[in-house]
Amino acid sequence: MTNSNRKSFWKIARLIFGVTLLVYFIATIGAGGIAEQIRSCDPAWIIAALVIMTAVRILMAMRWHYVLASQGIDVSLREIIRITFVAIFVGRFLPGSVGSDVVRGYELISRHGKPAGVMTTLVLDRFIGACTTFLIAGTGALLIEGNAPVQRLAVPLFLILTGIVVGWILAAALIDRLESLTFDGHATIERAWRKLMPMLHSLTDTRRMLGILPRMLLYSIAVQMMRCIVYYCLFRSLGANVAVVDCMVFIPLVYVVIMLPISIGGIGTGQAALIYLYLMMGVASSVSLTAGILADVLRFAVALPGLVLWIAGARKSEARS
Repeated sequence: MTNSNRKSFWKIARLIFGVTLLVYFIATIGAGGIAEQIRSCDPAWIIAALVIMTAVRILMAMRWHYVLASQGIDVSLREIIRITFVAIFVGRFLPGSVGSDVVRGYELISRHGKPAGVMTTLVLDRFIGACTTFLIAGTGALLIEGNAPVQRLAVPLFLILTGIVVGWILAAALIDRLESLTFDGHATIERAWRKLMPMLHSLTDTRRMLGILPRMLLYSIAVQMMRCIVYYCLFRSLGANVAVVDCMVFIPLVYVVIMLPISIGGIGTGQAALIYLYLMMGVASSVSLTAGILADVLRFAVALPGLVLWIAGARKSEARS
């Protein structure tokens, strides 16, 4: 099997896995009940969720624009918003949500170069996002009242956050030793390692990190909280008695599951995570599944402008050629 065939096989396998998982839950819970919930949902809450989800995408673009500027990569915010929406659309058809990072990197590098700097910003963007994911979830678990199982989640969530931060500190302390590594008889590996070192130095530059960290955290916390409010709106549209603090605990974890490259665009896995996690809050599986389906529909709707921008960009490139 060639490398291209292998990639196609795994892409199809992930799609089948996600769709099968989704169909299983729909069949188990009942399609009729889900259809009835969708028909009776409050459209005002759905529209609010759509508006907030769109704002999240723009805020994510602003966060990345700020990180790019900190690396000396001068690109307009308008261009970064365009690339972000294109990446969101194309990323819907790639494994997990990490596929959108590949598209973001490709789009920016193909137009502006500086591959090492761009890759550094993508890793840094994800690193700060991971930190705030577990920060918001852990804080939400602490604020939950009257639910001991959920409150106990705070300890492992903050331990994961601590592990991420400690890992970065250790990497910063060991970077000089890592640079001296040699790969006797493996020239290709050594060349790749030498190309990687500038990015590692940039990622572990303590002074630069401390300089951009406050604003990055503000952007990232805002993104996480707005994501939580999107799902709060969806649950409210279905008449579920869910508080914002409940969403603070679980929605960041749902996005962690969606990011896993085991399905295409998080189809199936996102719904499974919602059902399992919200059972701890006494939310019916049918409600959680419907909220997950609505979230996927809204994500696709928000991604559609990316298709228009992608086609427009391709036509401009043809015209320049």
